Amino acid sequence: MAEKRVSVRLVAEGGRQVRAELERVGEAGARGFGRLSREMDMANARVAAFARRATLAAAAATAALAAAGAAMIRSGLQTVDAQAKLAQSLGTTVASIQTLERAGELAGVSMSGIEQATKDLTRRLSQAAAGTGPAADALDRLGLSASDLIALPLDQRVGAINAAIAEFVPAAERAAVAGQLFGEEGSIPDNISRGARGGPERRTQIVELASGDEERNASWANSRWRFDVAYGIRRADDLAAVVAFFEARNARLHGFRYKDWADYRSCLPSQAVAPTDQPIGTGNGAVTTFALLKRYTSGAQSWTRAIAKPAAGTIRMALNGVEQVTGWSADTTTGSVTFNAAPGAGVAITADFEFDAPVRFDTDTLDVTLDIERLGSITSIPLLEIRR
Repeated sequence: MAEKRVSVRLVAEGGRQVRAELERVGEAGARGFGRLSREMDMANARVAAFARRATLAAAAATAALAAAGAAMIRSGLQTVDAQAKLAQSLGTTVASIQTLERAGELAGVSMSGIEQATKDLTRRLSQAAAGTGPAADALDRLGLSASDLIALPLDQRVGAINAAIAEFVPAAERAAVAGQLFGEEGSIPDNISRGARGGPERRTQIVELASGDEERNASWANSRWRFDVAYGIRRADDLAAVVAFFEARNARLHGFRYKDWADYRSCLPSQAVAPTDQPIGTGNGAVTTFALLKRYTSGAQSWTRAIAKPAAGTIRMALNGVEQVTGWSADTTTGSVTFNAAPGAGVAITADFEFDAPVRFDTDTLDVTLDIERLGSITSIPLLEIRR
């Protein structure tokens, strides 16, 4: 048998592919090495495919890290921006807001709750500086000056008030004094109430007679408003704020304020506010106190709503169309306005204001859901207007 010499040389290309070169191959060897060549080609293809997958995976991981970093940066910038806006609205510093936020986290109080309380405090201190509002008596009792407190950064302002309450007020009365300064009832955070839904409810009895005619009778003289704030929850922080608010009010036990963004002003949404928006009475030379009212009119029919919870700092009064900057005071817990001197006989008394609805939770249970993306939701959070 003739001797057949075969020389095989393996050549590496680019560190990934291997090429077999055959020299002086006989006819039988050529077939065998043909199979080897095909197998090497398939191996090269598999190696190339693996390399492509590895490259794509590395690129995806890099993109994911970059996206996560960008999200963290955006979140941080949004937090700083929110703190800056809140500081500007409250007339304080970002450092002061950050101090309060850290204190709130340690105490288990949401920043939205702190924000609402500090807004109420700022409004009430401004009223007290002018000698009006519920905070004036509290500050006198604590030996504090409204003007001095307004000049302090917010965290120092709150600290000074808390220290004075602890020093001068018995433990049993501290909650009431704090309520005069920070707000007695509290309110659902604005960012949640904006997304809520609801409206007025009436109770009407209808009796259908055998003839097909019917008799109708209004069981309620006034409507009662219902709302559901579950639709305003968009983030896990919103959910936590609502749960904390629910627990602090012992579910249905305690009432609070609710801002209905569809109806919270004395005028139409498209109109500019003016102290002549709503007539609330006519002077007779003797009566000094009048209740804030809002009328709903359609054609010849109308209904008058008593406003029990006007928003502090929003009330303006006019006598015979002339705005009265001084000479009167308002109770934002009852909706009454008292003039220092009784308006004369026949004088038209009008007012402009924003207002909240006095409500309570209409459930003793919250069905809370938190999904894997940390987005929270509650099936329903019904609120019911409190009527007295």
